[in-house]
Amino acid sequence: MSLTYDFDVILEAAARLPKVRFLFAGGGSQLSKVESGIAARGLKNVHLLGVLPHEQMPSVWAAADVSLVTLANHSVAGGTLPAKMYESLATGTPLVAAIQGEGAAMIEAASAGIVVPQGDALAFAEAIQALAGDPARLATHRAAAAAYARQHLSAESVTMRHLAVFEHAAPGL
Repeated sequence: MSLTYDFDVILEAAARLPKVRFLFAGGGSQLSKVESGIAARGLKNVHLLGVLPHEQMPSVWAAADVSLVTLANHSVAGGTLPAKMYESLATGTPLVAAIQGEGAAMIEAASAGIVVPQGDALAFAEAIQALAGDPARLATHRAAAAAYARQHLSAESVTMRHLAVFEHAAPGL
């Protein structure tokens, strides 16, 4: 829970969607701010799991219907590709993301979820609600996320792209 993320957008969405359960795993510099935001809004649908052992994370990803990414509007936000996006794609977990630039382009290229403008809590809540209310759309994004990860993010595909770069830079080596 770092300064990179805009937790107010998620908490505002949670306030608008009291029947949707929001789970946070992890800790970080913004944990106390998140805890204060939950208390100030009286949110009963937001749960903090704390820092979990690495071996438990596959179960957390498997239990999630959607992964949420809300980047704060920093100067580097357009070039940011948060690690949790890769984990979401690899586990076939659709994304709802308030993101721009490369991150938005990746989600859209993968057809892995819904991208909304940064800082727009209403659009973020509407996107979550759209997926919560449409199991078929959720399944389509889930399959697309997993397929994108297999095609573009597997160890083999990344290795082949790196080898192609090296071959181009130093042919014949």
